Amino acid sequence: MPVIARPTTRRCPTCGCLPIEWLSVRQVADVLGVSKMNVFRKIWSGKLWGRRFGNVWRIRHRGRDEDGIPGLDDYLSAD
Repeated sequence: MPVIARPTTRRCPTCGCLPIEWLSVRQVADVLGVSKMNVFRKIWSGKLWGRRFGNVWRIRHRGRDEDGIPGLDDYLSAD
């Protein structure tokens, strides 16, 4: 039986997340080592930028996009 090699998944060098564009509040909380409520507080205070898609909040993973919206990488590098 032939062995099928799995593709290696590259991870973000800053936070170790999978390379996806939008992270959930839980994923950001795990990266920052805080609760989900603390992530919401950072969004509401303007320290972290999040976007609401229906009733789900997402935080941009990578740095600034073409609109100048900061991401989690920008927040982590500011500390």
